[in-house]
Amino acid sequence: MPEFFAKLPLILQIAADSAAVLTFFAGLLFYFTKRQKIGVLYKAIIGLRNQESFRELTRKLDHLERLNVERKEEQKEVVNLLGEVLGQLRVNPALNSVSTENQRRLNSILDGSVKATEAFKRQICSELREGLRGLSYDSIHTLAQKENHE
Repeated sequence: MPEFFAKLPLILQIAADSAAVLTFFAGLLFYFTKRQKIGVLYKAIIGLRNQESFRELTRKLDHLERLNVERKEEQKEVVNLLGEVLGQLRVNPALNSVSTENQRRLNSILDGSVKATEAFKRQICSELREGLRGLSYDSIHTLAQKENHE
């Protein structure tokens, strides 16, 4: 009996390694038989992440539209919000693709080379809002097409 207990770690290691190999092959089998459905799920997760980013940016734009850059007491908050918007545009690949020119213009405001005006703020808000609408529609449309081809 003591020999059995001495070999028990080896037996358990062999069992664990065998289970790992079987799990690997089961995963491969699942991947190759359900690849398209996994792709749709992945696209859905990315779409949900993008939709959340779009909603957050829309909330920032709504808040920005309620402020007036011409009012001295609101100027700092407007510039701070523009900085937040720029940061979000830079790091999200979906947003980055449609806003390169707006990023350049926002940079010029934030670095002080151009003075922020109410007209500029309204223009940026409108352009970004339209870009978000298009991206939102595109992400939903792409996902729906992917699901229909299943």
